[in-house]
Amino acid sequence: MKKVALALGGGGARGLAHLKFLEFFDQNNIPVSRISGTSIGAVIGALYASGKSSMLIQDDLHNHVVLKDDRKRDFVKKISRLVVWLSKFRFDLKETRTVYPHKFLEFLLKDVEARTFEELQIPLCIIATDFWTGEEVVIDSGPLLPAIMASMAIPGIFKPVKHQGRILVDGSLSNCVPYTHLLEGEEVSIAMDVAPDRQSGGQNMPKFFDASQGMFELLIDKLAQQQLERCQPDIYIRPGIRKVKIMEFDKIDSVYEQAEAVIPELKNQCTLKGFSLPQ
Repeated sequence: MKKVALALGGGGARGLAHLKFLEFFDQNNIPVSRISGTSIGAVIGALYASGKSSMLIQDDLHNHVVLKDDRKRDFVKKISRLVVWLSKFRFDLKETRTVYPHKFLEFLLKDVEARTFEELQIPLCIIATDFWTGEEVVIDSGPLLPAIMASMAIPGIFKPVKHQGRILVDGSLSNCVPYTHLLEGEEVSIAMDVAPDRQSGGQNMPKFFDASQGMFELLIDKLAQQQLERCQPDIYIRPGIRKVKIMEFDKIDSVYEQAEAVIPELKNQCTLKGFSLPQ
């Protein structure tokens, strides 16, 4: 049976699209044999590699994220869970104006029995970036939590992480869609790029945070395009998610909708690569 080696790219809230792609693989009994992940892709990759199905991860998210179409009683049910979630963040605004998500990630991974890479059901590698050298850092052994924290340490939002003798920040700065680590092997390599399509804002002046994150996204998108020119995976899927900012997790339904719009393309590409899928 053909198997998939899957790369899950970074992109903040837009990375929730990965759950719909994983749902496609689950529904069609396509085995995922290896995963590489950057930033939010590392978080979702770790959850999935631990044995949690895409639907179970989605259910957990819906129980904690307030959606725009939630009814009042839905909001009331969720508010206690939200308080617990927020209490897990440790803020360090006085000195660095950033957030340290250690307790939050522990809470998110509380149902995951694996605490190290070696305990995962699916081999996983996580990408981070050395702050001082700019080098890509591949982590595939040892404790999971510091590796995930490092991979998602978006500059200006989350604190850098000291791990393996390095100061590490978001993996997107060196390899936003890390399929390069999956090209050797017999599996079909599939890359999921959740970077946004750029939209013209005309003469509108961006706010400070939007400008900072916009420049970050421009940089990593250029890096991703350069990587594509050098080498390509067997399948490259990019939904071009629009109108969802990096921290807008409340727009989960919009992310899902835009991800589902490219599922027919993913299905077609998988069929061309020899997967037997129902019509």
